[in-house]
Amino acid sequence: MHAYQRYSPPPIIAMNALWLPQDSTTVERKRGLAMVLQESWTRRLAVFSSSFGHAKRGALFSMYPDNVELGRAWALPRSSARFGAGDASGMAPLRAVQIAVNLRTAKHVGADASRAQGFDMMFPEQ
Repeated sequence: MHAYQRYSPPPIIAMNALWLPQDSTTVERKRGLAMVLQESWTRRLAVFSSSFGHAKRGALFSMYPDNVELGRAWALPRSSARFGAGDASGMAPLRAVQIAVNLRTAKHVGADASRAQGFDMMFPEQ
């Protein structure tokens, strides 16, 4: 959290977005996240996240794993194209994701929230 408090972007660099990973060491859940979101609101800075809860609390949007779809994919045989058939490493990019958007934040940063569609969750809940 102290790293965020000490950080002030240089005046030459125009920073307009911040990505928060799903990692409690990056931003502490309560005070740290509140501070980051408050500062982003003041600066009209878009905050993206890998944590569902961050969008609920005020981040513009979050992209997080779709655990149900991941379970289905893992239940399929390993030869499935979902796992990159022929790739000996068994590694594949995560494509089973869901997206949550915070409409209040979207409106604040100037996005047209009335046209929001295709999101898995929208906050405040509609």
